Amino acid sequence: MKLRCTKCGKLLGKIDGTADAEIKCPRCDTMNKYSIKPTDINKEDVEELMKPRSYKRVNGALRETR
Repeated sequence: MKLRCTKCGKLLGKIDGTADAEIKCPRCDTMNKYSIKPTDINKEDVEELMKPRSYKRVNGALRETR
């Protein structure tokens, strides 16, 4: 997941997995707080997951269908 500044949009970092982070933007000095959970998935990641198998969304989570 790409972490961007909420004020100016500068890319602050990339995180795989879970994290709780506070990052100060070097461009605009805004303090950004992030809480990344395992259910937070990028659209690109979802498209990649759906290629080889069939998935559907159930209660906000991806489930494999048979």
